Amino acid sequence: MNNKQKIAIIPFDNLSDTIGDEYFSQGITDELLFAVTKIKNISVISRTSSYYLKNKNLTLHEIAEALHVDYILEGSVRKADKTVRISVQLVKIENETLLFSEIYETELTHIFQVQTDIASKIADKLKGVFTDDTFSGMAVQNSKAFDYYLKGNYHWYRYTKSEIELAIANFKKAIKLEPEFALAHSGLAKSYIVLGAVGYSNPNTIFPKAKEASRKALLYNNKLVEAHLSSAWVSMFYDWDLLTTKKHLDLSLRLNPNNAAVYASYSKYFIICGQLAKAEDNALKAIEIDPMVLTYHADLFRAYYFMEKYDQALAVCNGSLEIDPTFFPAIEQKGWIYTFLGELDKAIETFTTLNVKSNSSIESLTGLGYAYARAGFVKESKECFETIKNRKNEYDDEAVKYHLTVINIGLRNYDQAYTQIKSCIENKIGVMVYQLLCNPVFHQLKTEQRFITLFKEGILIESLYPEELSSESVPSVVTIFSNTKEKLRVNTHELLFVKADNNYCTIYWKEGNRLQQTLLRITLSQLERQLAAFPFMVRCHKSFLINLKEEYTVTGNSRGYFFKSSLSAISIPISRIRAKQVLASYKIYHQLG
Repeated sequence: MNNKQKIAIIPFDNLSDTIGDEYFSQGITDELLFAVTKIKNISVISRTSSYYLKNKNLTLHEIAEALHVDYILEGSVRKADKTVRISVQLVKIENETLLFSEIYETELTHIFQVQTDIASKIADKLKGVFTDDTFSGMAVQNSKAFDYYLKGNYHWYRYTKSEIELAIANFKKAIKLEPEFALAHSGLAKSYIVLGAVGYSNPNTIFPKAKEASRKALLYNNKLVEAHLSSAWVSMFYDWDLLTTKKHLDLSLRLNPNNAAVYASYSKYFIICGQLAKAEDNALKAIEIDPMVLTYHADLFRAYYFMEKYDQALAVCNGSLEIDPTFFPAIEQKGWIYTFLGELDKAIETFTTLNVKSNSSIESLTGLGYAYARAGFVKESKECFETIKNRKNEYDDEAVKYHLTVINIGLRNYDQAYTQIKSCIENKIGVMVYQLLCNPVFHQLKTEQRFITLFKEGILIESLYPEELSSESVPSVVTIFSNTKEKLRVNTHELLFVKADNNYCTIYWKEGNRLQQTLLRITLSQLERQLAAFPFMVRCHKSFLINLKEEYTVTGNSRGYFFKSSLSAISIPISRIRAKQVLASYKIYHQLG
């Protein structure tokens, strides 16, 4: 992507007589931006970055420098009843060359042909390749339906509960007038998804509606990226079907490799899979395309947080807050980073600040309650807990349980946490599947078999593609807790094997070409439970755990087999009762690799 020419589309000026028509000029800008992203070999700075600079009275050179673009498209829109006048001009920043200037006067029902024509002209001037097959089936016959669609998008981008509900109302009006309007169905789907994902509505009520709206959008236009993304999100956060999620994400990428939202969705998918390096990579790609979208920065700092790269996570949070000091997810994340760095005073101060600024948001209360619990302020933690319980009129009952779970974990109320996690899994609370595998909050539960069983139900490791099982299907770093409160942080992909001796285990791992080892007071069964989320760590003998992804020499015969590592003189026995399954699994991992 770095070698592509970059273009920004500046929000078009609203020249309509009615101030309320601002939604229309904004909508035309958004639709044109979508068309231009279909140009191959061109990178388009998306809406949020361009809108960020709106009304800042910057010159074109200053805008180009801020967004790192080579070209700028600007224009204006004047709407009158069922007709529209659109003027556009494309400027090459380097020498201030006007590459083209056009004025279009057309009926609203022909608006998609206008955006196709503009995109084709941009492709011609920038030597790109534009394919307009995506727009087949997008034409709308009813101008009022298109107007409602633009209003729906306008409200959707404002993202509060009341605005999302207005978006839904407008998308429904558009569909009533034009039942096969794919974009309106897609807009309805993404609106339902927000209500379910944030916790404003019960997932079991709202996500089936999103699923049906996505299905209709694809029925009327199966090349619509937004519809595939909506389908991916339903599969990911409600169906918990990662195979179908991946299918829709891959289709989205093929349809439009310039769409930042596709990479951001991949980032979330890979976090659920535990493939954190891939989550980081895709978040970075999204930011490269659209650097001012702070939700993409959130994908990145969460990936670093889950990887326990706290310094990098903190740097991304601070960078986000330089763009927007009121970006609450970055403030919240800083609180969690300080918590797991052991700087509980800073954590409490940060969550308290967020609580004031966000008018006691459920996220701030959750973080504050957990930090108080970790610091030993039980009374204050329980007060946060009770405040959240009393917020059920604002949020769906089941969605609230996730936040209560987190505080219960901090308070070590594990029985209550178990019940709440089980309820979240049964009711398909999307935030739970997103957080369960990688969030350090849940790591301390991995010593109990009942939680391990629940985690496996929630993570659905068996639904991952084989190629993902063969790579980084779980977090790379795990903290092992001994019975004497000792801790060992180790990269699971560097673990070789564990040897047990009564109530002690010696853990062997590699650093480069050298073998390292440490002795912990913990039984092999306890350690096995802590590593249960890592399917490649298996018990091959009553006294040994082994990492099947590592290279070993296999020796012996049907009377007794052994694994032998080039880094160790220890021959690792394979018990006869386990030999068939262990050797078959070892073979599968190395065929996949």
